[in-house]
Amino acid sequence: MPVVPGGRQRPREPGGHQEATLPAYQPTAAAIAEGRIAEVTRLPWAALEAMVGDPRDDLVMAVDGRPYQVTTVVLPHADGALRVHVSVGNDGWSTDAVVVRTTRLPGPPQPR
Repeated sequence: MPVVPGGRQRPREPGGHQEATLPAYQPTAAAIAEGRIAEVTRLPWAALEAMVGDPRDDLVMAVDGRPYQVTTVVLPHADGALRVHVSVGNDGWSTDAVVVRTTRLPGPPQPR
C-alpha cells in the first residue's frame, strides 16, 4: 500500500490502481529549495562563477522542526550561461523523495 502524508497507508484504489503520494515534508523541502534558488540567483555574477565546481552542502532546521540537507550546485554551459541546481531532502543521501529545483541564468550582465 502506498504511504500518505503522516505515514498512514492508503488502501488500494478500485481496479487495482494505487495513488502515488508524497512525503509530508515535501512542501517544506520545496519551499527551502525555492528560497535557496532565489538567494543564489541574487548573488553577483562573480560570486556565482566562484561556486562553479564547488557544491555547497548545508544542514537547515526548518519551521517543522526537521533537519533538511540542502545541496547547491552551479554548473557552466558552453554558451556562457550558468545552471543552478538545489536539492533538498530530510532522509540523508539515500532518500527517494528529494526535492530538486533548477534555474538557468543566461549569462553575465552585458556592459551598456
